[in-house]
Amino acid sequence: MDLNTFEALKREQESLQLRVAEKEGALKQLLEQMESEFGVKDVPSARKLLKRLEREIERGSKEYEKLLAEFKTRWGNQLEDNR
Repeated sequence: MDLNTFEALKREQESLQLRVAEKEGALKQLLEQMESEFGVKDVPSARKLLKRLEREIERGSKEYEKLLAEFKTRWGNQLEDNR
């Protein structure tokens, strides 16, 4: 290996180290944001929270559809008459 090749490899290695440090900093910042906004400290906890919230949304959507159907059954005719 000649000096030019060595220097090129060294520059590339330094560049990669910098990129890794930037990515680690971004990850740390995102983990801190997850903890402050959602109270979770790691990705597995965030996934668990996400699944729970998705279930809550699904239950809420089903409840909404049920109540909307009941409302239409009870008031649908009167609403149609007022048009």
